[in-house]
Amino acid sequence: MEALPPEILCDIFLHSLPLSFDKFRIPFKASISVPLYICHVCRVWRTLALSYGELWSYLYINYTTSRVQNKRKALADILDTWLSRTNGSPISYVFRCALDEEDDAEDHRRAEYMIKTLLSQQYRWKDVDFAWYDVEFSDKFPGGLDMTNMPILTSFSFHADLPVRAAISIAQSSRLKSLDLYGNFDLSITGEPLRLLSGSRFEFSSYYGYTGSHAVQTSLDFLKNAPSISKFEARFTNDLVSSNRHSHHPRLSMPSLRSLKLDYGEAPAAVVDNVTSPCLEALYYASDVEEGILVDFFRRSRPPLTFLAVHGSCAQEEEMIGILRLLPCLKDLRYSNASVSERFFRGLAVQTVEIQENPLFIEHVICPKLETIHLRYLLPLDSITECIEALMYMMRSRARIQKSFGKIYLDLDIGTFTVIDVSDLGRYTEALGQCFEDGDGQLITGDYADVLRDSFPPRFSAI
Repeated sequence: MEALPPEILCDIFLHSLPLSFDKFRIPFKASISVPLYICHVCRVWRTLALSYGELWSYLYINYTTSRVQNKRKALADILDTWLSRTNGSPISYVFRCALDEEDDAEDHRRAEYMIKTLLSQQYRWKDVDFAWYDVEFSDKFPGGLDMTNMPILTSFSFHADLPVRAAISIAQSSRLKSLDLYGNFDLSITGEPLRLLSGSRFEFSSYYGYTGSHAVQTSLDFLKNAPSISKFEARFTNDLVSSNRHSHHPRLSMPSLRSLKLDYGEAPAAVVDNVTSPCLEALYYASDVEEGILVDFFRRSRPPLTFLAVHGSCAQEEEMIGILRLLPCLKDLRYSNASVSERFFRGLAVQTVEIQENPLFIEHVICPKLETIHLRYLLPLDSITECIEALMYMMRSRARIQKSFGKIYLDLDIGTFTVIDVSDLGRYTEALGQCFEDGDGQLITGDYADVLRDSFPPRFSAI
């Protein structure tokens, strides 16, 4: 090893680091310890390692109240030393800081120093996970907090409880592949399209002064500038009221989008109403806005959807049946916090007589590839017993075609149907147990199996 040229030895050192940045796994922490181990091997290795800035370009700082006090005091000095050893190389880091009322002024000043030190190095940021909470700053950022000079940024996760709104610009970040933003921020999306960006998550809260229209417009502007994005999530607080629905602007066509999650209130409806996604495979949608927006989205998109989760009153039973007719590839259906009657379940049932008379009828079954149905907190418009009987009728009818499409599973719990009167609970469990007793043993339940098991026959299986 000592006979190797320095540049070859440096490459070996670099390849001893984890293959990729992953903020949730231990290997990233190993990127911190590896250079230290190398420096302890011999004087030659130490000299070479200290001169090789790229070897020191990974940082992991956990500055929380759970840390031992003397270790926290050393972190600021460690940060300065580590940054000096990078010799101007791109830096990737995880910074976690969470303080509380028990921390003194010195803790806050130390946290402020580290945060501002890292902000001053943003032109070198590469893979960054930057989060802090409840830090009291001495000057409250009188000039504002800008993150606008990040030309080599590859991935960025930012979550901070700020006294001022952070101005974030990704106009120069042409290498950006992943972007997660939470808290008090303004996102500037100008310049060339971000063609490498594949995934992003945003969280907008009225607590930070967002309006629904601002949050929706930020989401739509971002999607417009990310033509290759495959996964997008946006969470809105329920009180964000949007006026962006039924806009006269051309709808965005997002052929690369595969997974979309929108949660909660009016804002998700405004986003869906302005987007067409013909290749979408998974959708989680939570909203209380009806108006046929969701079914219109599926009519114009016609996606090969395999996963659908609908939460809230955004699609009542007739509209849900209409939506499911448009999804022949659907395998996993999750439906919660809505009102249903027996018509919903009978609408999903397979008429076996028609199948026997005409085998081609199987092609017209609603969601013929459906494998799992998850039901939670449904308000029955009919009696609970009628709804459960219709549910079991639907499950048994679909079980008869399982040879062609595989088994179908039912996932429900004792809270699946909202029981208004406590006296209904006994009739509910009795009716549910009777339906399972009449079934063929293919049906399973979920979270509350232990509670319900006594009501079911021995052949009932629970997971």
